[in-house]
Amino acid sequence: VLPGLMPAKLALRDLSSFGAWLDRFVTSIGRLKGVVVILLLATLALLVWHSESIWNRELGALNPVPEADQKLDAELRSGMGAPEMRYLVALSAPDKEQALQAAERLGVPLQALVNEGVIARFNSPASVLPSQATQRARRASLPEAAVLRERLSKALDGLPITAENLDGFNADIASSRNKPLLTRESHVGSSSALLVDSLLIPREHDVLVLLPLRAPAQGEIDAARVERAIRASAQSSANFIDLRRESFDLYASYLHEAALYAGLGCLAIVVLLLAFLRSLRR
Repeated sequence: VLPGLMPAKLALRDLSSFGAWLDRFVTSIGRLKGVVVILLLATLALLVWHSESIWNRELGALNPVPEADQKLDAELRSGMGAPEMRYLVALSAPDKEQALQAAERLGVPLQALVNEGVIARFNSPASVLPSQATQRARRASLPEAAVLRERLSKALDGLPITAENLDGFNADIASSRNKPLLTRESHVGSSSALLVDSLLIPREHDVLVLLPLRAPAQGEIDAARVERAIRASAQSSANFIDLRRESFDLYASYLHEAALYAGLGCLAIVVLLLAFLRSLRR
């Protein structure tokens, strides 16, 4: 078919001179094998020598957002009081009531850490939705109307205010004694509902509780002190988690595996070439 399609006259360039030059060039390169091997060994030595610094293990380096914008975002979140999701204390409980009770118990040592300056603050679902047991105890501590009036009269003795001026306060106390207990539905449509839903997470067989911790203004959280406080609280299911450290460790393990498998792949290629060529020189 092709000869029938060929034109009667076909002008072709004479590439014989270029072919001769290319042959001489390839032949001359063959004499530089030793230099290539030396450069290869030097490159491998450099990679091994700087193995800890040549790779960037900061996941933040993958973020396309400029660093200035990231700092502005962090400042705005801090000003709004948004939870910082780097440091977490996580625990689980069989149901929501026990989960809230556990969060209340854990809040005691965490508040002590706040007072000591180890952490700046923490968020807890129990801060906006106390457990039913705590709500009942608080309601039971409210005095009866007659007892409240008597106590107010004694407290206001000698002051330029009478108990009658606090009738609105007495009415609020009486009303609080008869109000239903707070539930998740009591917060529908509010930011408190969002806080509860994000920190109190029902699962198939239990409930997960998250308590985000905010680091001090200057510095990071002392993980050892937080873990000691958690152990002292007798919350066996509670764990302190540094998400940044955990993600960095995970990324570092992936990077190590990638470098290992790449090295093994190069070694396999060399072995196959050696087996096929049967000559180390070639």
